[in-house]
Amino acid sequence: MRLIFGLTVTLVIVTAVYLYLGAVITPTEETRIGLLGPDTELPAVDTSDLRRNDRIEKPDRPEMGEPLELPPIVSTNEDFSDGPYFDLAVPLTKTDPVYPPDALEEGIEGWVLLEFDILPNGKVENPRVIDASPEGLFEEAALEAIKGNTYKPKVVGETPVRQEAMQDTIEFFLETTATEEE
Repeated sequence: MRLIFGLTVTLVIVTAVYLYLGAVITPTEETRIGLLGPDTELPAVDTSDLRRNDRIEKPDRPEMGEPLELPPIVSTNEDFSDGPYFDLAVPLTKTDPVYPPDALEEGIEGWVLLEFDILPNGKVENPRVIDASPEGLFEEAALEAIKGNTYKPKVVGETPVRQEAMQDTIEFFLETTATEEE
């Protein structure tokens, strides 16, 4: 019974809205005159020369001038390994940091930005903390972890060289399981 009553009321409301919007949207003679003016005549459009498959002509491409004279490229490094993209530290092994017990107990997550040097043998030397969030909680664990990492050293010519002031961020996140989330 409720379903029949609901459908009937809905049908009446939808029909009323449809008729109302049709009356509001449909322009009347008065609105046409108001838009164009009472003495406005629309110009006739000649469509006799239009064909269905007429194509618009594309404009001609501008002529290209003489190529620019560029200075020759001079490199002091034949293997191009001194470029900014070749200075990225590529880790070969990464040591997982030990999560500080206080942070684990409190459920605190964070990160530590470290700066360090990479020796020609790939070992880390002189690690130092640049920034951390939160401060004073994860720094020691991050320093210990970075000391255990080894990196692919930068090679100039055929010789591995020391890289200074390299940076890496160690993140501390708690792992959650599906049972903890439910």
